[in-house]
Amino acid sequence: MERSGTLSTKEKIFQTSVSLFARNGYPGASLQDIADEVGIKKSSIYNHYKSKEEILKEIYLRFMEILIDSTPSKDLIRDSLNRNPSAADFWKERIKTYFKNSIISETGRMWAVILMEQFRDEKAGALIIEENRRQVENAAMILKMMIKRGLVKKADPVLLATGLMYAVRALHYEFIIRHTFGIDTAPCLQMAMDHIDSIFSKHK
Repeated sequence: MERSGTLSTKEKIFQTSVSLFARNGYPGASLQDIADEVGIKKSSIYNHYKSKEEILKEIYLRFMEILIDSTPSKDLIRDSLNRNPSAADFWKERIKTYFKNSIISETGRMWAVILMEQFRDEKAGALIIEENRRQVENAAMILKMMIKRGLVKKADPVLLATGLMYAVRALHYEFIIRHTFGIDTAPCLQMAMDHIDSIFSKHK
């Protein structure tokens, strides 16, 4: 993807749309708002996107592509486990990074758009469900490796992953809400860390 300073007009439209949708909501950002922010005429947008809805569809598509590309390989997980012999420390590092990236990256802004759209647009709802499933599936794979290494006592990795990730996901949603409205996010992150400690103190 082209970077700042060399962005194509289409990419500027896309990135601006993501920012405006994340800040004002999809219904609260018009094509004219996007054009004004980019510094082009509204009619110029139609050279790249047929409609505002088409921009939203591209957000969904790119987000799914990012999810697929960001799925860690077993080799990367092994390297990370080698650096973090404690199961709790491994998950704390992983969750802290996930929370931080969700508010500073374009992927995080796309996620904010999808969260807002989930009750209006069935496609957004489906993405939320898929991301929840993916998170549990990846966590179960990692926990299975931890069990084999003796870092976690024998348990059903899927059930353990479900208990871990759904609580973390709920806290992550609150984390994003707090960040959006300028409310202290530290309590959410601390609750996530405490939840991780609680789970793994019982499964050593």
